[in-house]
Amino acid sequence: MTNRAMRQPARLSTAFHEAGHAVIARSLGLKIHSATIVPVTGIHGRVEHANPLRGIHLDYDGSDRAHRRAETAIIVCLAGPAAQRRHKPQSWRSYHGQSDHSRAADLALSLNGSDEATNAHLKYLAVVARDMVAAQWPLIEQVAGALIERQTLTGAELAGVLAPTSAMGQRPRD
Repeated sequence: MTNRAMRQPARLSTAFHEAGHAVIARSLGLKIHSATIVPVTGIHGRVEHANPLRGIHLDYDGSDRAHRRAETAIIVCLAGPAAQRRHKPQSWRSYHGQSDHSRAADLALSLNGSDEATNAHLKYLAVVARDMVAAQWPLIEQVAGALIERQTLTGAELAGVLAPTSAMGQRPRD
């Protein structure tokens, strides 16, 4: 077995992980700038998207709008790990989504008054993310396939991969 062949399952898991972030971010109305499975120091892939917290300061903004935007960011963080687990549960290792979970936990902590509330809120949003991944699974598979083929997708290329869905009554969001 070649070294490349040994890495293929890991690349595929990374593709599903990043596709989960990208598709769920887009379904929540965030503009996607790019998605890649090209590894760089310390990370195997990355999705760049619009910041749902732009202009929001959670340390003093307790509005419903700020709360919803923080929850959007948390769901996007948790969608990558959820997609990787759905694709191949045995591929998941706790360190795979460490930065995703750390970011989600920090945001949840800023929304809640106690560790107990924070943990309950994170568990709830993890279920929301998992359910959204399940509902968007065919699109996640399409994006993961495109990432395996091309390794990097711009926002426009991602929109092109997802464009056939617009014919089924869904309006793409850019």
